[in-house]
Amino acid sequence: MKIVGIDVGGTFTDLILCDMRRGRIATHKVPTTPEDPLIGVMAGLGAICRMNGVDPASVGHVLHGTTTATNAVLENQGARIGMITNEGFRDIIHIGRHQRVHHYSIMQELPWQNRPLAARRHRKTVRGCLIPPSGERDRPDPEVEAISTARGHIAEKGVSVQAELLIPVRRQAGRVRDRILPARPVTRRQEAEGTSRPFADRQHNRRAARCDGMDAVDTLYANTRNNPVEDMESQLPPRIDCYELRNWVAPAGKWRGGVGSVRRFTYLADEGFSIEGEGHIYPPWGFDGGRQGTTGQLNLIGRDGTQEALMSKVPYHRMAAGESLVAYGPCGGGYGNPLERDPDTVLADVLDDFITPQAVDADYGVIIRDAKVDVAATIRCRSSGVAAG
Repeated sequence: MKIVGIDVGGTFTDLILCDMRRGRIATHKVPTTPEDPLIGVMAGLGAICRMNGVDPASVGHVLHGTTTATNAVLENQGARIGMITNEGFRDIIHIGRHQRVHHYSIMQELPWQNRPLAARRHRKTVRGCLIPPSGERDRPDPEVEAISTARGHIAEKGVSVQAELLIPVRRQAGRVRDRILPARPVTRRQEAEGTSRPFADRQHNRRAARCDGMDAVDTLYANTRNNPVEDMESQLPPRIDCYELRNWVAPAGKWRGGVGSVRRFTYLADEGFSIEGEGHIYPPWGFDGGRQGTTGQLNLIGRDGTQEALMSKVPYHRMAAGESLVAYGPCGGGYGNPLERDPDTVLADVLDDFITPQAVDADYGVIIRDAKVDVAATIRCRSSGVAAG
């Protein structure tokens, strides 16, 4: 029996021919054809058979592997991906379990934040969730809204869509996928990664050197990692209405400060809470010309909508059913002169709602027109030093 193994790489396609009866092995290498990898595969298969006097019809098995997809992920290239999820959980793939790769280092890059599968501008939300533990819906079926959102974003941005559709939206994800656009691939959360889900717990932010600050990163204690929202809601009285990053508050710097999260808990029964937080009075320092960070907040919202600001440390507070607690995490200070930040990165920060359009020229000296960087105007603005103060 003869077997051929094929590995399609980014530059070359490697082949190995094994004659299992005679115990012979032959190898060959051909250029990969990026426009259609199958062209290179078939050319290599024909060549290795000719070189070894083998009739292709006598090959019993062809085994195929590829690093093309792996390379696309590692190099942050490939299809433009969008995501649809429930309102309040736009950043679940950005925050994840809010851990750091190197436990004690603040000089590190988190790949899932710096090179996310779906950029923040392409993560859209729809209304609707289930109220635990009964499973009652607090809003109508969100399927129609999900379809409309996906269609609009595809038409506007030309993205593929990963339907990260959480309860109850994920139950209709198959129908949403089938009805969006026939020519666009749409996957459900279960098909992409079964462990991806919203998380909620405590976090602090750290500033990273030579890369942007880590967003919504935990403390150094190993037992303070996020727990899945569904798990917490099945065991505790609060419903978690929101857990995502704060908008438009990223502190300026050559490397921007880490962004804190905003979380909203609504109590479904009379209960209480205690909190040990920090950073509500003094903002984190900036360094080497970077702007200072943003303080945290903790607000109690009554059933009538009134708000009460709480201290960062609350030993015990009684909550009535229907009241909500909103926690805003602090944002780390910026690192380095904002005028040295790459203009295209500044544009990305605007599109991803990390900074306001007003902060672009005021803090970074970058001029944006029609969602593009005006290079000449940016050079003039930065040369004048208007954003250096």
